[in-house]
Amino acid sequence: MRCINAGEIFDGTIQDNAGRKHMIKPGSTEESLIVTWMESHCGFRMTTIMVNEHRREEGKDRVSMYAVMSAFYRLQPRIDPIKKVQSGGNNPGWIDASYNICKQMQIMLGKTMTDDEIMTDKEGNDKDKNT
Repeated sequence: MRCINAGEIFDGTIQDNAGRKHMIKPGSTEESLIVTWMESHCGFRMTTIMVNEHRREEGKDRVSMYAVMSAFYRLQPRIDPIKKVQSGGNNPGWIDASYNICKQMQIMLGKTMTDDEIMTDKEGNDKDKNT
């Protein structure tokens, strides 16, 4: 269809100009912005939005999230793996916290509790007398 509109004869070849590849150059302002926002835990989507806003103000074309990711990983960042942490179990602190949350939920859901029930811990001891 483009050949007809352009008035050219179609020769059967396919031209490979599927799109522009925008690269974020090493040492550029965009690269330093990526470092700043990724260190602030913004994530790739928000960082891409902020880089494109900066590029719009500079009169440049937008870049894709892939370009931002490529620039980020090219810097070889140190990524700390997240370790598993036990939440709950037989830890007395977690047991007390769960008990207090249950009491708060009962009050929020409308259960009428006396002052003695509110001020006692799970063993039935008065909190004011323990301190």
